[in-house]
Amino acid sequence: MRRAYGYRPNVAATKRFNRTLAPFSKVCAALDNNTDRSAYCYRLEAHCRGVDRLDANHQEWLGACVGFGSGGATDKTQAGDVCERGEAELFYPVSGGASYALARDAVGDRGRHAGTYGSAAAKGIARGTLRELDYGDFDLRTYDPSYIQRLTRTGVPARYWTEAEKCPGRCVLLTTWQQARACLQNYMGIFTCSNIGYNEQRDNDGFMRRRGSWAHCMEVCGYRGERTGPRFRSGRRGFMLQQTWFDGWAGDDNYWPEDAPKQSFWITVYDMQAHLDQGDTYAVLGIDGVKRKNYRKLAKVGR
Repeated sequence: MRRAYGYRPNVAATKRFNRTLAPFSKVCAALDNNTDRSAYCYRLEAHCRGVDRLDANHQEWLGACVGFGSGGATDKTQAGDVCERGEAELFYPVSGGASYALARDAVGDRGRHAGTYGSAAAKGIARGTLRELDYGDFDLRTYDPSYIQRLTRTGVPARYWTEAEKCPGRCVLLTTWQQARACLQNYMGIFTCSNIGYNEQRDNDGFMRRRGSWAHCMEVCGYRGERTGPRFRSGRRGFMLQQTWFDGWAGDDNYWPEDAPKQSFWITVYDMQAHLDQGDTYAVLGIDGVKRKNYRKLAKVGR
């Protein structure tokens, strides 16, 4: 099976964009980043989707990992908005393919090449997002990589942006794993772009070791604390990454917890810091979702 990479770093553009963002210390000052509480953001999204376990979103052959990583992170934040922060919104999954096309278009990156970078996705999210919905003259309920590829070559039509701009989001650059932990503990999704690869085999605790290089973007959807009692087999702290490749990637062994999303795996806090050190990892702080008139607050889940 093909491993479709799609991270094309643009260091200069990313540094310029990051200078426009308010620092984490300012926009997230109220978050407690000194506790070691575990956080499993994926459970809120599973609740919103009405499933027991999340399946993997596959980018297929297209180098659209940045769109799927940022789209998945946006879904985690959207689930937090609905279930934890009590916002009067309906949960509709974000289209990973459309997120990729919007990211490319947001920075004027059109052409036959594949891939983009994290700050492009953050810039696209700030302008708007598209859900997996039928918008009338365009239908995003099903992912079509050939169609998304055409959009990246010709540009996203204005009518797409008109719909996307109804649901913009807000991102912040993350620089430390403690910041990442605080965001996950407050149900804010994260996507990370890097050149770090892994050995594609989970150990008995669900961790993978670094090996090789992936020009890739993945979603960060969980944190496990060091001292959480007998639920852990080893007491190892770590972050959960979500892969977007083909069915059966890395096998079905050693998932932890049992409801962990398919194709997910754990990395150490030191490996997470290595991702952050590359300067292209963002948390989605909030997203303007689809409003509902008859609002009823959902029960809190995913503790």
